[in-house]
Amino acid sequence: MSAPAQDEHAYLSSLLSNITTRLRVLEGGGSSSGSSASTTPSLPPSTQAQETPKSLRAYESYLQATLIPFLEAATALGGQAVELGAVVKGAWDAQRDFLVMAAAVKPPANDTQIISKLAPVQAAIQKVQKMIQRNEFENHAKAVAEGMQALTWVVVRPAPCEYIENFIGAADFWGNKVRIQHKRTAPEHVLFVDAYKKVVVELMSYVKECHLTGVSWNPQGVDIESYVPGSSSTSSSSSSSTTTAATPAAPAAPVVAAAEPAGGGRAGLFSQLGKGLLITSGLKKVSKDQQTWRPEFNKDAAAPPPPPSVPSSSSSSSSSPFSSSSKAVQQKPPSSSYDPSQFRWNVQHYTDPSLPPSPITIEDKKQSVYIYNCGACVIEIKGKGKSVTLDGCKKTQVVIDEMLSSLEVVNCQGVKVQVRQHVPTVAIDKTDGIVVLLSKEGLGTSFITSKSSEMNIQYPKNEEGELTETPIPEQWQHSLEGEWPKMRVKNEVSALYTH
Repeated sequence: MSAPAQDEHAYLSSLLSNITTRLRVLEGGGSSSGSSASTTPSLPPSTQAQETPKSLRAYESYLQATLIPFLEAATALGGQAVELGAVVKGAWDAQRDFLVMAAAVKPPANDTQIISKLAPVQAAIQKVQKMIQRNEFENHAKAVAEGMQALTWVVVRPAPCEYIENFIGAADFWGNKVRIQHKRTAPEHVLFVDAYKKVVVELMSYVKECHLTGVSWNPQGVDIESYVPGSSSTSSSSSSSTTTAATPAAPAAPVVAAAEPAGGGRAGLFSQLGKGLLITSGLKKVSKDQQTWRPEFNKDAAAPPPPPSVPSSSSSSSSSPFSSSSKAVQQKPPSSSYDPSQFRWNVQHYTDPSLPPSPITIEDKKQSVYIYNCGACVIEIKGKGKSVTLDGCKKTQVVIDEMLSSLEVVNCQGVKVQVRQHVPTVAIDKTDGIVVLLSKEGLGTSFITSKSSEMNIQYPKNEEGELTETPIPEQWQHSLEGEWPKMRVKNEVSALYTH
């Protein structure tokens, strides 16, 4: 017999001896604190050491594949890029420390406890924002500042991937300016922003793989307030992928209430185990009326609450998606608050028609604004912000000064948006009825539309400020052109918009 075969045979013999000892303990013929400990088999090193959690191993692989190439690109570029690279490294290292903590801590009771652990990441974001200056690296720093905010995904549930995706677009907006400026003259600048974009994009891939609906905490861990860095068995060092830990105790065997087999003792137990799948053949079938988990057969169960009454007013027959399927949302009180975990203002549920349409004023200060489920009200956003999103609004009017990224309108009806200065991009999706009023300074705005209708743009046609209105085409004419087989689709605006 070869040496590997002998080792395997010895290991199996030791394992079988351990199983026999445990069976003796279950039968009451032995003590759990004596012979069982002395007959524990010598396991291979791979089972004696507890591996680092998958989420941490995946994060280390992610850093090796993305962060290191970015740091190399920053070093090659030189100048302020080296300082930006150092701040990025510190922020992503702080994210690793947070994930190490999450692997040793049970889910916190509230988000305030989580936010308190994000101080290093927030400090890095503020440091980058202070590095934005009127110099050669202005757009580089802006791209880094936008992308770094994606690290706050740890407080987002249940869709952190969608949250990260927002910052990918915001960072790439400034990255595109770098690409356009240095594409032909200095490719090392392009390499810098491309490498940084990969860091943020692959962060979303990592979160999708290991934290799809939120941070993966340890249900058996300690309280977050009592956690001490370095005290857990999981190390944050990138040089080691495994750590030594005590082998977890085997789970207790389930107790099965069954008659003792003929012969009794160990012989009877092995006789039952030898039946294989037939061991369940003697179990009694429980009918539906004996299944107490069913409320219709459980007399002691509490009766379900009656369904909420539906008002008989004419508004219940409205075609609005919020009038029939979202009554619970309509009943929520209106609110306007700032969420520091997402760096975003939330304006929601101003839908009561009895309220006067007085303006709701927000001082944006380079943050995002999310307007959800609002009705006939006026919302004014002052200052230079990052982005504005209207979601599920009806007959809402929004007045904004200037946005760095975009204005998005989704699932809305009959809304009007006035831009006093400039917005680079307006995205309209699944919206029926929208008017965008642009100033003379904002005539360079680009529009991206899909599945929408009744879209119009108003802008001044003379120095006196007299407005004119033009529709955004909803109907297009498509045809194939070129010589077969190399043909392409030709798109033209419908004749309805050419007169």
